[in-house]
Amino acid sequence: MPSVLTNKLRIDFNPNHGMKSEAGRWLNAFIATLTNKHLTRCDIAFDIFNRPEVVGYRPWVFGSSKRPYYGRSGDLETLYVGQARSDKQIRQYNKLLEQKKKRSRLEKRLVSETSRLNAMKVDSPDVVLQQQALVAELEYAINDIKTDKYESWWRLELELHTRKISEWDSTVTEVLDAFYKPIWESATSPSLRAQLLVMGTPSMVDDYYASLNGKAREKLRKDMKKADKHTEIAEELKQVFADNKDKLQAQLHGYEAEFELIADDNKTPLEKEPYLSRVEHLMQIEKD
Repeated sequence: MPSVLTNKLRIDFNPNHGMKSEAGRWLNAFIATLTNKHLTRCDIAFDIFNRPEVVGYRPWVFGSSKRPYYGRSGDLETLYVGQARSDKQIRQYNKLLEQKKKRSRLEKRLVSETSRLNAMKVDSPDVVLQQQALVAELEYAINDIKTDKYESWWRLELELHTRKISEWDSTVTEVLDAFYKPIWESATSPSLRAQLLVMGTPSMVDDYYASLNGKAREKLRKDMKKADKHTEIAEELKQVFADNKDKLQAQLHGYEAEFELIADDNKTPLEKEPYLSRVEHLMQIEKD
C-alpha cells in the first residue's frame, strides 16, 4: 500500500529550466511560502563527446545492483548502477542515441501537426495562429537537437540523494576512480586474460558475471583491482571536475540561498526536520 505523508510536500523540478516563465514565477512564489526546505537530490553529469571507446568503460562499483539495457543490435544503451531509492545511483547511457530517438519522435509529430495546419480553415484565425505556433515550436525543438555534430555522445550521470549531496565532491571522485576498462592483454594467466576480455565487452559482461558463484566473483574482483586498466577518459573527467568544482559549489550555495533551503549537515535524514520539498538540480560538465 502506498504511504501517505501528513503535512509534507515534495516538489520535483529543475531550477535550470523554465523558472523565468509564468509557471516558474508562480512556483518560485509558492516555494517561498514553505518552511524547513531541504535539497534532497542533486544530479551531476559528464558528457563525453566523440570518444566511442568509452563504451568499454564502466563504473565498477561492486556490491551495487546493476541493470543494463541493450538495443536490438545487442549494443549497450543504458546502464544503471545502484537502486533508485538509495543514496547514490549511477547512470551511463548513449546520449546521442537518446537524442536521435527524441528527434525522430518530434519529426513525426511535426509532419502530423503540419498536416493539421494545412487542413485548417482560414476563417478560424485564432486556431490557425495557435497551430502555427505549435509547428514553429516543434521546428525549433528539432533544430535544437544537434545529432550531426558528434560521432558519439555518452553521458555518465550521478544522482545523489540526502546525505550524499553534502558528500558530492568525494562521491564523484570515488565513482571516477572506479570508471575504467580492464586491459585483458596485461594478464599473465590465460584464464584471467579471457575473463578480463569478457569483463571489458559490454554485450558479455553482465551474463558472465551473473553466472559466477560467490567465491569466483570475489576472486575476479580482486584480480580486476590488480590488473592494468584504461583510465584515460576517467582522468580527463577528473580534471574537468577539478576545474569546475568551485563553480559547482557556488551553484549549490546559490540554490540554497535562492530557495531558502536548510543546508545539509552530518545528521541522517531521520534526525532532521521533515523534508517539505525536493529540488532537482542538474550540474553538467562537458568534455569535448
